[in-house]
Amino acid sequence: MKIYTKTGDKGLTSLIGGTRVPKSSLRIDCYGTVDELNSYVGVLRDQDVNAPRREVLKNSGPPFHHRRAPSHRPR
Repeated sequence: MKIYTKTGDKGLTSLIGGTRVPKSSLRIDCYGTVDELNSYVGVLRDQDVNAPRREVLKNSGPPFHHRRAPSHRPR
């Protein structure tokens, strides 16, 4: 399946609100790091060995999303 944005790849990406920033920016790197952390927490949560810690891991996911939210605002 191909996805076309019709914006071309000039090394930039769009933020909410239309602001364009370099894909290499610290902000974009942070988004990816937080997304990876959320993925790892989800994998850990679903492992049988972590059943006793499941509630703690379940409650740790949403705060990461909330911490990321302020970085979405254009500057």
